[in-house]
Amino acid sequence: MTEVIKEYAEALFILALEANKEKEYMKALEEALSAFESEPDYMDFLSAPGIPLGERVGAIEAVFGGRLPSNVVSLMQLLCEKGRIASYKSCVNEYRSLLLAKENITSAYVTSAVELTEAQKTALIRKLEKLSGHNVQLHLTVDSSVIGGIMVEMDGKVIDGTLRQRLREVKDVMNQ
Repeated sequence: MTEVIKEYAEALFILALEANKEKEYMKALEEALSAFESEPDYMDFLSAPGIPLGERVGAIEAVFGGRLPSNVVSLMQLLCEKGRIASYKSCVNEYRSLLLAKENITSAYVTSAVELTEAQKTALIRKLEKLSGHNVQLHLTVDSSVIGGIMVEMDGKVIDGTLRQRLREVKDVMNQ
């Protein structure tokens, strides 16, 4: 993600804070993202330099104006005007990170070889909360190539407790 996209998300978050509408803006951002993901041609249209800018910006107003908060619509129009609409999802993710940080919640992205049981999820959340000092929101992915164990990415750090990683470590020791 570029620094500019981060700044756009931060600016929108500041506006949301001032209006006490952080969650409302998050919901609106996600609604627009869902629309973009369900209609990929729309994003292509908004990114097409051959279509007049006024037409593209007007299309955002036509689709989202009056339905979403004006600041969210303005953000999408600004991204379109600056040729950065393709980075909309990154902007939404950054805004989400800011909202979670405000609420003292950190996201943990967990990859495991098999689906975790509820008891395993609960135990993992407790350990990660103790480690981070924050409430933890898990995002789980199953990847059979992991073989065994889990990999956790949280707060920019990776905790790799996978069997694949352990085998790499053994191989490295053997090659010394």
